[in-house]
Amino acid sequence: YKRGEIWLIRKNEAKYIKSAKLMDKIEIHTYTQTEGKATSCRYFEFKKDGELIASGKTEFVYIDLEKNRPKAIPAEIIALYS
Repeated sequence: YKRGEIWLIRKNEAKYIKSAKLMDKIEIHTYTQTEGKATSCRYFEFKKDGELIASGKTEFVYIDLEKNRPKAIPAEIIALYS
């Protein structure tokens, strides 16, 4: 909030491929990627015994709170994705 900007979730998707049970060991892989000037996505993969059982994607939009509009992600934040 100090910068007058915030990330908001625009869309969240999940795809369930196979089930998991209580006490199953689940391996989770996640990474982020910028997609456009004001948009970033976080991707998820859930694996059990090396096999993909679910995947997901959360799309975030960088918002200027004063104007209440999307704003280009600052270069110093984009650098964190590298």
